[in-house]
Amino acid sequence: MPGTRTLFYQPTAKQVSSAPDTRFRLYLNDKLGLQLRDFHELREWTLDHLNEFWTAVWDYTRVIGKRT
Repeated sequence: MPGTRTLFYQPTAKQVSSAPDTRFRLYLNDKLGLQLRDFHELREWTLDHLNEFWTAVWDYTRVIGKRT
């Protein structure tokens, strides 16, 4: 028999829309023409596209430095 899970916390729509991972996901969708719908799709994309992910992190966070 499968176990049951209890949801202890559910963020509001406003909290979700303003969350850092949501803002980054929307940035990626816009910049790279992706259609990532949620955190889980974002996570899968980052694992499958490591170089693109880190380049996007660099650009999104506006790191000042020299890329090697």
